[in-house]
Amino acid sequence: MKNKDVADLFAAEGEGAKEILENLKAGALDALGVAISEAPPEGDNLRRYRYFKEALLPLLMCLKDAGERRAALEDIARELSLKVSNLNKALVAAEKQEQKKRAEKAEAQDSERGASPRADLAPEPGTERYKGALELLRSPDLLLEAAHAMERLGYFG
Repeated sequence: MKNKDVADLFAAEGEGAKEILENLKAGALDALGVAISEAPPEGDNLRRYRYFKEALLPLLMCLKDAGERRAALEDIARELSLKVSNLNKALVAAEKQEQKKRAEKAEAQDSERGASPRADLAPEPGTERYKGALELLRSPDLLLEAAHAMERLGYFG
């Protein structure tokens, strides 16, 4: 059978390929699960804790949702027979370090653009920025406007 184009080929073979991909996906292990399975043997708590900090903590930091991080942390503590509180201290320290790096990066970007981190943030009267600020301040839905702006900028949502 000759196929006229890729669409015909996909129509003819696509369902079979999709089924193969779904089977592969169902059998796949996530990186965290694989890393946990390679942890040092039980009874060597110091090595297990170090392994957590070196191998598992970076994987946890890839999870953007704080709830997912906490759930995964509890799973790791259970699997490695370590205290959640000890692992949580390491996670909190890593999160603080990540926050600090983001702040330093933002400050460096501001410096590159010529903006001083201590520059006066109030807009100059008569500028477009000043007019926009006044319009925003006069808005009856100021908090809603702020929430939309924060969501647009990626601060939450």
